[in-house]
Amino acid sequence: MKVLGFNPLSIGTSNLDESVAFYQDVLGMELIPTYNFGFKTKYLRCGDLQLHIFELEDHVSVRQH
Repeated sequence: MKVLGFNPLSIGTSNLDESVAFYQDVLGMELIPTYNFGFKTKYLRCGDLQLHIFELEDHVSVRQH
């Protein structure tokens, strides 16, 4: 079986604004509405796929998936 895509992919970062700028400016992804989880999170879209980026401190979060 061949994987044809993903939805969503979640990535932790130490700098949310810098990471979002990279995905928007370099890869052309679109910022889309994001749920309020009580911690810094942004959603981006690439076609019908989503990338969820959240800010981490110094450890791997249980939210990473």
